[in-house]
Amino acid sequence: MLEIALTMLAIAFGGFFVAAFGAWKDTLWEKFSLKKFFRTPIITIAMGILLVVLLGSPSDFLEGIGYALSAVTLERLAVDCIYKAIRRKMPSKFLRPQRDTGWLRERLSHLFEKTDVSS
Repeated sequence: MLEIALTMLAIAFGGFFVAAFGAWKDTLWEKFSLKKFFRTPIITIAMGILLVVLLGSPSDFLEGIGYALSAVTLERLAVDCIYKAIRRKMPSKFLRPQRDTGWLRERLSHLFEKTDVSS
């Protein structure tokens, strides 16, 4: 039972990790969406539950990590399949004119911008 609880915790962490860095990655192209942000961990946990039901509880820590990585992968596949293949909906970041500005350079430049602290 402890293995299942730790596995679900790892799966939830993985879902929030993917959501956080996905939101960070897409900030140049689309505005932040709370709905999209929480969709990732919720579907990841659902995929993790499906894995536990189909495959049984993990027998050790490494197998639990494998379940967590598999749940994150299944979430990405499910969301991409539903939105792109079934609904034929293009993500909003691809509907705007593309800009090749070097996303890493722009993000790092924001970290080192001088701010006016005299106000």
